[in-house]
Amino acid sequence: MISLNSDLSKIILGLVLFFVPIIGYSIQLPFFQNCFNLTRILGIYAIVGAAIGLALGIILLQKQEEDFHKLQIGIAGIVIGVLLFPLLFISLNRILPTSTSEILKVPVVSVHEVRQSRFGDLGLDLEAEGYYIFVLVDEEVLRLHSESTKDVEEITEGAITELEFHRGILGLKWGRLLLSGQSI
Repeated sequence: MISLNSDLSKIILGLVLFFVPIIGYSIQLPFFQNCFNLTRILGIYAIVGAAIGLALGIILLQKQEEDFHKLQIGIAGIVIGVLLFPLLFISLNRILPTSTSEILKVPVVSVHEVRQSRFGDLGLDLEAEGYYIFVLVDEEVLRLHSESTKDVEEITEGAITELEFHRGILGLKWGRLLLSGQSI
């Protein structure tokens, strides 16, 4: 087993802690687009992660003698907690949803096409790559993202559509529009 005191093991650990959040968040990105109150939930999970990271850092601080190493461990514990715990909680929330989902009939506030170019505005007439559908749920306007274009083109403002509403085990809610019997 590699000793934690060797420089190589510290570099490998640093690389793993650098790439795991990047890969994890990139996998979760499509899911984030259809979550409700995501910024509030992420903020709460980040605060919880910082507290847990600080607590673990304090436990590890007792083994260090130099103040500089204590500062490094404390900051690393907080940063790792802030980065990893929201990802962990959201992944658990998505993997372990509650068994029931609700079908809500919601009015469509507006529909906007998503046209993207990797190179900025080149003056080209781009085809729609997806749609943002804004719906009204509990007097709150929510934005949903759809990569499907054929069924969404038929949705008009003010139309009533069905929203499949899921609630995760940790309280995060997400939805999918049901069009033509399919979820998008």
